[in-house]
Amino acid sequence: MRPSDSAVIEQKQTVVDVLPAEILLETSTLVNDEWRSEGVTEYPLAVIAKPGIAVAFSEEVVKVGKHEIDCKVMSHELTMGEHATIYRAWVSREVPGGVVKKEMAGVVVWELLEFLKK
Repeated sequence: MRPSDSAVIEQKQTVVDVLPAEILLETSTLVNDEWRSEGVTEYPLAVIAKPGIAVAFSEEVVKVGKHEIDCKVMSHELTMGEHATIYRAWVSREVPGGVVKKEMAGVVVWELLEFLKK
């Protein structure tokens, strides 16, 4: 059975923990007005880094809408073909899904613009 265009399916990800090399995300789905856990997934911060590549970690405050968010920042050199660039990701347990921003070669390729706190 295919849901109608007016059907709404809600799913959320909650940051369970932020560790030096990964974040733990719990995914939940709203079913019959009840949130059900789909389990916890380990999301490696260096998921696209190859073994042996140096990954640097730092901390930074990022403004998202009206909020000042404390983030852990992961950065490393990424080689694509003959070209090398720097990849950076900002993560925080303060936002849904945990990812605040991603940047490649100094250009923002993904950014959280706003979120609601309940």
